Amino acid sequence: MVLPLTMPIGGPGMSIAYQMQAFREDSTATGKENSVEVYISTEAKTPGIPLIKDIISIDVKAGVKKSRKTYTKTEAKKAVRSGQTVSKNYTLQKVTRNVVVMAKQPHSKWDYLTVEEGWQIIPKEGGKTIGPFWPWYRLDTTVLPNSAFLAAAGALERELEAAAVEVAKLLPLLQ
Repeated sequence: MVLPLTMPIGGPGMSIAYQMQAFREDSTATGKENSVEVYISTEAKTPGIPLIKDIISIDVKAGVKKSRKTYTKTEAKKAVRSGQTVSKNYTLQKVTRNVVVMAKQPHSKWDYLTVEEGWQIIPKEGGKTIGPFWPWYRLDTTVLPNSAFLAAAGALERELEAAAVEVAKLLPLLQ
């Protein structure tokens, strides 16, 4: 069991920005393409088998053809995009707190004081902080590595899926 002794204290973090856009594009393009093709072929042929002398014969061939194409393309495009953009910006912030970890093992009872590190997600556009997410402990009271970060990343993924649904709702408006 983990007993927190202090509130989370914010530390360094990383900025994460996502942009999603639902748009319609009308465009025209003109261009020029230059290409060079190089072929290598190998062929094996059997002598003709005459069926009726000097009139009909059967030829048997087998071969391999290999090619390589190199090209350059220059294109000029005029386009007009119209639509909505949804931007989501977050700070994934490391937080700490003082805790007492209480463990009851067979034939022993011990407690220890430690500083626990976790993560929280702060929307930059305002709104409710998501988390904090604290590490998970194994039965032997050791911390499962990266468990707090993975929990925060999963919560951020769910938040972004909700934002993607917002963008998807805009698509019928563009048609």
